[in-house]
Amino acid sequence: MADESVLVVIFEGSGSEASLNRRLAEDIRRGGGKAMLVGSSGNAVGSFAIPKVDSCVRPIMEFLPMTMLSLAIASRKGIEAGRFQRASKITVVA
Repeated sequence: MADESVLVVIFEGSGSEASLNRRLAEDIRRGGGKAMLVGSSGNAVGSFAIPKVDSCVRPIMEFLPMTMLSLAIASRKGIEAGRFQRASKITVVA
């Protein structure tokens, strides 16, 4: 289902799921899609490298490249990051 017009970003994770996620990225690439692997294994082409850290810190390290990427894309498109485009902030005072 993924082709060259789709980019799939996969978080490598750790433990047994890491090898499954690396294989998923390779399967997508072999099928003609684009896949980026966010991880610390360093063995995948086209990956975001993150340092090896304890499992409790890993989600933060995986999240940072996505945040940086979204800020870069917003900047290139001339969009103010964090500004609501289609809705407004709702504050409820009880």
